Amino acid sequence: PKYPSEAIQQRQEGEALLKVQVLPDGSAGDLRIERSSGSDFLDSAALEAVAKWTFHAAKRDGRAVGSSIVVPVRFS
Repeated sequence: PKYPSEAIQQRQEGEALLKVQVLPDGSAGDLRIERSSGSDFLDSAALEAVAKWTFHAAKRDGRAVGSSIVVPVRFS
């Protein structure tokens, strides 16, 4: 993820935990902050980045299915 310039200027660091709904095609569906990094700038950057990621979908009986995962995004 791109480190927000505002967060760099304010020397903000932290880790956001995001709950991600992974759709059967591997794209990110619903995203939400499970635990904040403590910075709105970092949380927003984490959400923006993870929304663009592609995941390996879970499989059930050989077919891709939706699932939910928790993803840590660390800024330091």
